[in-house]
Amino acid sequence: MAKLSAIAVDTQKVVGGVWVEHYLGYSFKIARMDNAEYIKYLKTLIEPHLKEMRAGSFDAEKRLDLTKQAAAKCILVGWKNVEDEAGKPIPYSPENALELFRKPELVDLYDFIINESTSAARYRQETKKESIKN
Repeated sequence: MAKLSAIAVDTQKVVGGVWVEHYLGYSFKIARMDNAEYIKYLKTLIEPHLKEMRAGSFDAEKRLDLTKQAAAKCILVGWKNVEDEAGKPIPYSPENALELFRKPELVDLYDFIINESTSAARYRQETKKESIKN
């Protein structure tokens, strides 16, 4: 019989993120989707627009942008090896992340971050057996 500890998450990884390697050589520190900080921040972004949303007059692009703002601040929490086209390093900041998320030609970057943030196994607690191996 399986123990519940097999699916327990490491709460520090959930909010603080884990390093994920992209096949092109970038490294991204990604917190888990729907962590408490993300939910709280997204709620503050959405609240001013609730009336429009309930009326059905809040467009999907605006809603996606609010989600990107929350992801840039609370899901993507760091990076390494990210450069501009001239080869100059781009320092991580939520503002720089949002700028990249908003570029239509970088939609695959946003999708990569969101997809990786939903991988439950990535945020599991290490078992004693795994700790011994490492």
